[in-house]
Amino acid sequence: MKGLNDMKKNRIRLAMLCLMLGMVAVLVAAGPAIVESQQVAHAEQIRARCVRAFSAKGPWKAEITETETGSDGQTVTTLQELIVRSPDEYRIVSRERDAEGRQVVSATVRRGSLVSTSRVDADGSTVVHLIRGVRPSLGVGFDTLIGQSVEAVAESRPLRVVGRSKRNGHDADKLELSPGRYVWVDRSTGLPVEEQVVSAGRIVHSVAVNSLEEGGSMSGSAFDLFVPGKGRTVTEEDLGYRRIEDGVDVAEIVGFVPLSTSVPAGFSEGERGYVDPRVLTGDAAGEGACITTFSDGMRTVMVTQIARSGPDEGFAAFAEEGETVETVRVGSTAASFVRDELGSRLVFAHSGVLVTIEGDLTKEAFVALAAGIK
Repeated sequence: MKGLNDMKKNRIRLAMLCLMLGMVAVLVAAGPAIVESQQVAHAEQIRARCVRAFSAKGPWKAEITETETGSDGQTVTTLQELIVRSPDEYRIVSRERDAEGRQVVSATVRRGSLVSTSRVDADGSTVVHLIRGVRPSLGVGFDTLIGQSVEAVAESRPLRVVGRSKRNGHDADKLELSPGRYVWVDRSTGLPVEEQVVSAGRIVHSVAVNSLEEGGSMSGSAFDLFVPGKGRTVTEEDLGYRRIEDGVDVAEIVGFVPLSTSVPAGFSEGERGYVDPRVLTGDAAGEGACITTFSDGMRTVMVTQIARSGPDEGFAAFAEEGETVETVRVGSTAASFVRDELGSRLVFAHSGVLVTIEGDLTKEAFVALAAGIK
């Protein structure tokens, strides 16, 4: 009897061993897929944090060096200095060398609806372009080198984490955006600290964040526009945006009666303005629009209204490359919730007006805000 019991025990042990070996074999076979899945999840976490960290930045200053090497072996180095106080108040100065090694300085300064761009060549000649009537902005972001790196991280498919190292004094994750193109993202802040493009074993383009300072005092003089003077070539352009002033009949100017817009919960009203279609932009008249902004101190939301013909229910937004569109309801009206890695917007038609809401909001918050537009 004892021998039979031992045989049974041995068979049970053998069955358990086979089961364990089978499980190990399954895990070994699935190992690469599990690792790949973890890497993908990690990359998506870094992507989301990078975009969120950059979008939520308050006043900040930065100094960035860009280096580019041409096929002839010549290297051009540009130093970009940034001062950003708000989405509509910033200065970007770029310093580079011309073919003869002389310094050339380019600058863009924005103060509200007025933007000035200028270029001072090595011989002292200056070209200034003044742009008036610029619409409100959701952020300076992608006008800057650091913003362009964030944009690249947001849009790259697939995104892979290929290492970790210290760059410019920061512990950073190394991301491969595409073959030969890499961005290092600071593990503590979520922001890019360096970007490189490698070809034939050499670095042909690089962007390095030398310094990044958030907050602090910023002198108003830093945002002084370049004033036209002697020896300067000046051109001007008007894009037609105007703030609403008392006594102005906006409906008569834009050609439709704007819908009323309630202030979203937790936000305060920012700026109300319109785009005057009578102002020429190039060779064609612009389209009349009514624009309202709201802010909660960190985020800006913008509501744009333009006239639209046709039934409200017949409207549907089209997705551009990299965007997804979902149909949602705002009361009895169909609306299109459009999103990509860089932002979201809600678009719908109501009472002959096409409404677009843009900002860093959830789908539910967009719908709640839209419900107050009548």
